[in-house]
Amino acid sequence: MRVFWLGAGFAWLACAVALAAGDLDRVASLVRAGDGQAALHEIDQLPQPDRDADSVRYLQGRLLLGVGRPCDAMDKLAQTPASLPTSMRTDSLRRWATAASRCGHCAEARPVLLGLASGDTAVTRHDRVIAADCAVQLGELDTAARELERLTQRNRNGEDRVTLLAMLSNVYLRLDRPDDARDAARRAWIAAVQPHQQDAARKLEELAAPAVGDRVERAEALISARRFSKAVAELEAIEVKDDNALDQRWHHTYGMALFRMRSRYADAARVLRKSAALGGEQAVEDAFHAARALSRADQDARAIRAYRHFAQRHPRTNRAPEARFLAAWLEIRMGRASGEQHMKRLLEGKHQLRGRWRRAALWELGFRAFEKKRYSRAVRYLSQYTKLATTSMDEARGLYWLGRSYRRGPKALEAYLETIDVEPLHWYAVLAAARLARLKVKPPRPFESASSSNGPIDVEQSFPLPPTFEAYRALGLDRDGIRWLIEHENELVSGYPRAQRIPLLAAMYHDVGAYREALRVARRRMAYLHTDPEEQRWWWNAAYPMPWLSIVDEHRGELPRALIYATMRQESGYRPEVVSHAGAVGLMQVMPEVATRIAGQPVTRRMLESPEHNIPLGVAEMAALAADFDDVHPLSIAAYNAGKKRVNRWLRESRRMELDRFVERIPFNETRNYVRRVTTHYARYTYLDNPESGWPKLPRFVNP
Repeated sequence: MRVFWLGAGFAWLACAVALAAGDLDRVASLVRAGDGQAALHEIDQLPQPDRDADSVRYLQGRLLLGVGRPCDAMDKLAQTPASLPTSMRTDSLRRWATAASRCGHCAEARPVLLGLASGDTAVTRHDRVIAADCAVQLGELDTAARELERLTQRNRNGEDRVTLLAMLSNVYLRLDRPDDARDAARRAWIAAVQPHQQDAARKLEELAAPAVGDRVERAEALISARRFSKAVAELEAIEVKDDNALDQRWHHTYGMALFRMRSRYADAARVLRKSAALGGEQAVEDAFHAARALSRADQDARAIRAYRHFAQRHPRTNRAPEARFLAAWLEIRMGRASGEQHMKRLLEGKHQLRGRWRRAALWELGFRAFEKKRYSRAVRYLSQYTKLATTSMDEARGLYWLGRSYRRGPKALEAYLETIDVEPLHWYAVLAAARLARLKVKPPRPFESASSSNGPIDVEQSFPLPPTFEAYRALGLDRDGIRWLIEHENELVSGYPRAQRIPLLAAMYHDVGAYREALRVARRRMAYLHTDPEEQRWWWNAAYPMPWLSIVDEHRGELPRALIYATMRQESGYRPEVVSHAGAVGLMQVMPEVATRIAGQPVTRRMLESPEHNIPLGVAEMAALAADFDDVHPLSIAAYNAGKKRVNRWLRESRRMELDRFVERIPFNETRNYVRRVTTHYARYTYLDNPESGWPKLPRFVNP
């Protein structure tokens, strides 16, 4: 039995046949581009029978509401009939109620919003927000106060929290409850930390009359929002008197804000050291971060002493092993002869390291021994490191450097072959294949030892897309349709054999352009990573897709297609709308200011959410970096993550060095992992694009 989700969705699809596909396609394209005004204009040009189609009235109502014409939207959405899919009807009802609330018809809108639970659909937070606003408009102030209190009682900084608290404050004022009004204004002022909320914050501050403790709390909220400079400015304007607990809290918050700014580590160390001396809940963390701040301020000798002092004073804390390791690690980095001795002592005795830090110590000792050409010692430590590996990255790393430490002979060959077997076309597998070739041994083909599944899974090409999704896609509302698929994915495949369900879902998401969801589903079956792509093509298509191919090929020039997709996979996971904490946007995670410089004209965040804008700008940045680093892709990959200046500095410090050692010496864990992962994706994409290409070639040296 197979479940096809027909019902009202099928009825809508049947009714839509008469609508001119070409005309609606133009409307849908404008909707996808986010141009509501142009889409409305295009709808107005449709023949009257087409404009009267159920789906077009629904879309027109949505667009009118989005461009600020709620009364017109209310009229269109009121005509939405039962022929639309259930999810569209429910959404239409919600949007009608929203439009009615903005058009002065709250008496009609409020019962609809709160009555949605009478059917199969629960009342959402958004429904309750609009209903509470309607209660205010209707003068039902006691009701509004109760509902707004419920909506704001959790200390969560949602987009609407500041607005709702400000509304609640005004309601309390109208109810002659000044203390409650001030408290709501205070909470709103504390939560108003985003740049677009600063006008509201200034208006709220007078009524809120914040105390010093409130100002510290606001600084904590600014830190949570990653606005570290603003938090520092807020705290520097505060003077704490005669309150030891508040003084300690101020020092902790100020020290951590300075630390996270990344530009005032010396100040952070001073403030955090004082905070630790004041005691309090955060004293241990403050003492540890004071030492870290010294290290990041390039005061390594002082940092070593601070780490050792911390470990002696707080020997039973979770931070003590890390402090002991970092002290020895810094000594090694500084070239002190005592560094290795201190690191060795951490492998035995009462303070011996365990878990993550033991692995880290073994790695440092093994790699340093290799660099000093003490190969037997390197083998001893790296063998232990490999046995303790908990990830494929660590296992392959240990095996590869074991091979390098053996240098040549059967043990070296065995280590390199084992490295290749950990994961196909992994960073270390690519390096190991090159080492075998230099030893005059032909490396195995990338999938020569691929594990055998129980034969290829037959993904039926006739798997039908549900009419509800097709209804959304026909209107350009693809994201709504994909959300519907996600909500119903288990039901969609419940009638198929269990072995086919994951492949069917992965293929479905890939085919509708939901590449992130295809990857999510593929990750449920990671064992297929070890199978030949020709045998399980559905998995590899889902895990390593090539979306927006025409845009990529149009703009890539000499840049390998595989490198662009490898970067896209790591940066965004194929999500056009994703925005990082730092403000990078879209598929290639481009910063708006960088995009503006490349384009020579202003580029907005909304523009960067479009693949048509994002990919060319990201590719232009990648191409410039590739040219700067002579097409040594691991270097340009590192620069895309950490910046060109840093990579050039590392190159100056390393001089002529083998590429594998250079990458291991990258001082930032994030950048080192980024290089290894993107190069892994690059190798796999290269193979998938051309299986005859074999192993990708990497240069042996940097600064040759």
